[in-house]
Amino acid sequence: YFTSRLADPGEEVSTERNFLQTKFNNVMALCAMIPLLVFTCLTSVLHHRVSQKIRIMGSLVSILVVFLVTAILVKVPITPMPFFVTTMIKIIIINAFGAVLQGSLFGMAGLFPAAYTVPIMSGQGLAGTFAAFSMICAIASGSSVMDSAFGYFITACAVIGLAILSYVFLPRLEFYKHYLKEETTSPSQDEENKLDLLQKGIRVLWVWLTLPLLAVKSSELNLTRD
Repeated sequence: YFTSRLADPGEEVSTERNFLQTKFNNVMALCAMIPLLVFTCLTSVLHHRVSQKIRIMGSLVSILVVFLVTAILVKVPITPMPFFVTTMIKIIIINAFGAVLQGSLFGMAGLFPAAYTVPIMSGQGLAGTFAAFSMICAIASGSSVMDSAFGYFITACAVIGLAILSYVFLPRLEFYKHYLKEETTSPSQDEENKLDLLQKGIRVLWVWLTLPLLAVKSSELNLTRD
């Protein structure tokens, strides 16, 4: 789909790729990985400044809007360069909010017993399997590339909408209320644990920085004596 949209206007089907088609995968990888790394780090540092509900719901809604725009653009004729730029911007937005969503989900899973972390990991693997299965169905349907892409993106919107509804009803479960209440009743202990870990980390870092300096200084003294 993306390769066909980046083809030069009026050009017949050719085995040779133009500049945009050649650079698409490389630029896409950069636009995906850099925001993913940056926003994962920001989420781990600034998660206490924004509530968990806003982070999760905001990320889901933002990703849903981007996929809706992507599905609409399937039916809108656009020249290759604006389509290329628009696609990269959407990839940046999706991966940025995806990083926030992933970090927030693991933080929420930390409220529950350790056994409930497994479904999140399994869900990530299932997401890749579901995407591959959807692609196979789109190819097997025999429909045009545009129709297959439109169905593919609409399916993603439906899945994200289902995730939003699931998260809306999650706080109503007694199971969630129970562990959320336990978390809110013992914040001071968590802060003390974090402070202890921070102090231990500083001590370890100090040791790792000091030992090489002492070794270098000892070597210099030995050379001076020689």
